[in-house]
Amino acid sequence: GPLAPLLFILVKMLTYVFAPLTSGPIQLSAGILFGLWQGTLYTLIGEVIGGSISFWIARKLGRPMVRRLVGEEGIQRVDHFYKTMGEWRSLLYARLFLFSIYDFISYAVGFTRLKFRTYVIISTAAGFVPTFIAVALGTTLTEERSGLILVYALVGIACVVPLLLHKRVRRWLRMDQPRRMSES
Repeated sequence: GPLAPLLFILVKMLTYVFAPLTSGPIQLSAGILFGLWQGTLYTLIGEVIGGSISFWIARKLGRPMVRRLVGEEGIQRVDHFYKTMGEWRSLLYARLFLFSIYDFISYAVGFTRLKFRTYVIISTAAGFVPTFIAVALGTTLTEERSGLILVYALVGIACVVPLLLHKRVRRWLRMDQPRRMSES
């Protein structure tokens, strides 16, 4: 019904705030439920809102609250990303290639001095690519399969690029020293 997009966005958003929840099947279902373009839009809205909430929880409520939401193992992952985050290049790379753990990345970025506006712009723009690919995979399960080869090619590229360009990307990410907030 007419509330389906809002309910979908809410569920997607919650998968980013409560880190143990997984969002992969939800992205695939967006393509099945809403089609490629609407599914991509609703998924991206849920991701950006959920990631923004995680960002602000880390920024305003600090480590104790993040630890309560993600658990002890999760806070270790957040700390790992915190050490490498802090400037827009790291976030861009993470949003493009580490999308499956974007919840932890959002918390980590909240601990840095990166401006929220920069966070939202990069999360939206760079997040479109992996979101589109995941929703497209879901769409191909119910619709015309002629685009399936293109989707698989995009997934392959998304997997191979970080491996082939690993050293170059690491140098590029280190061009600016990360600026971090003092730990809460």
